[in-house]
Amino acid sequence: MERLIRIGIALLAISLAINAALVTKVNKFNNTMNMRLDTIHNEINAVRSSNQQSTDRINQTMNIVETEQRWVTPVDIAGIKQEGGNTAVLLSWIIKDYPGSAPVTFHYRKQGETDFISQQAASVGDGRFVVELKEELETEPYWKTAVHYIGGGNGDSKTNIVAEEAGREHQSMEYYITVKDGSRLKSSEIASLNMGSISDGIYAPLACGVTIDQERKIYEIDLEEFISSPGQVRLNGAYLEAYNGDKRVGQTELIESGGKPDGSIRNFRAKYDYSSTTFDRSFLRVEYENGEQFKKEIR
Repeated sequence: MERLIRIGIALLAISLAINAALVTKVNKFNNTMNMRLDTIHNEINAVRSSNQQSTDRINQTMNIVETEQRWVTPVDIAGIKQEGGNTAVLLSWIIKDYPGSAPVTFHYRKQGETDFISQQAASVGDGRFVVELKEELETEPYWKTAVHYIGGGNGDSKTNIVAEEAGREHQSMEYYITVKDGSRLKSSEIASLNMGSISDGIYAPLACGVTIDQERKIYEIDLEEFISSPGQVRLNGAYLEAYNGDKRVGQTELIESGGKPDGSIRNFRAKYDYSSTTFDRSFLRVEYENGEQFKKEIR
């Protein structure tokens, strides 16, 4: 009996040892598997991060390519002409890979307006399209003035020079272009066109030098017109005007005198004696062949 008990104890010890060895192996296996799973998980995350970075780079590249290969070019001013006192502006652009015979429409609105006006564009070949705008556009000439003051008292004299650049506010126009190809309507982004370039195409720039001799009570004015295109409207007259309040109390006309033989520069001059005139403001007024008039105060 005692022998059987010893044998049972021995078998139990062997069983416990075997179980302990199995538990150790299982724990080692679990640890190994967990380590491998962590490694795989880290590798998966690294691959995902790399893929995301690659995707971002691809998207950035595609955006650059899309910008560089935009299907429609920005609108250019192709020509400006005067018709019966009205301004006609020809706008032009190119549609890349234009599907033949698909209608093209130009949509635009002037600054401050909410609704777009639509106008059918005309094809002139090779994917180039044009529209002609004949409605009233707010345009004015660009000019700059330099006012030279001479004055003094008790035998002294001093000179004060004031230069002023014309602060012309260029009106802008927003536009977009659509192409109707069957059931598909393709639209460009809304872009902006500076109306100042239209003004420059209509009116030649002006430069005016004014010398005011406060001792002799004399204005001396020298106005130059710089013509760069035969389509530009020319000056028809220029005047110095003196005002006392809202009442005009004096006026003198600038007479054309000199310039370049080719007509690219025209000079207008005048001398005005204001010794017998009382006024608080003076203006330079210009008239153009199309009937338009513009004023600038001399300060």
